[in-house]
Amino acid sequence: MSNLRKTCVCLFVILALSIIPIGVAEAATASLTVKAGEEVTHHVALSLEDHVVIRFAVVGQASNTIEFSLTFPKSTVKDFGEVGVFSYGFVCDAAGECTMRFVNNDLVDSKLVTLNYEVEHYTFGMPQLFLYVLVIGGLCLVAVAVYIFMGKSS
Repeated sequence: MSNLRKTCVCLFVILALSIIPIGVAEAATASLTVKAGEEVTHHVALSLEDHVVIRFAVVGQASNTIEFSLTFPKSTVKDFGEVGVFSYGFVCDAAGECTMRFVNNDLVDSKLVTLNYEVEHYTFGMPQLFLYVLVIGGLCLVAVAVYIFMGKSS
């Protein structure tokens, strides 16, 4: 009976620790309609050392381009000009909000922007998910060692 109780406790601890990594990476897909002569902004919260990849494609009737600029957390603005298919990756050097700005300079045609972005959080120079796997693996090894040690002392 005592061994069954120890086994249940160990399995519960392992299950609880395996739930921790949920939410360490963020990926999103959005469809934005930018009306003629208007602009749309999209915000993403970032932490220090986050690795970010932004991709989008523009669909319009007359032209498939849109004016795009990116404002980083330190308020630095990078203007990419008129783009149609776009892919850009960067490492965040400050915590804060990143703003993507889409401007439709076409006065008659609305544009559809299909936006995909991924944010991978890093800690101590390694992906958080990998770090959590190492921590959980270490804790599991400790739990197994304690279980074996407690089984021998009985």
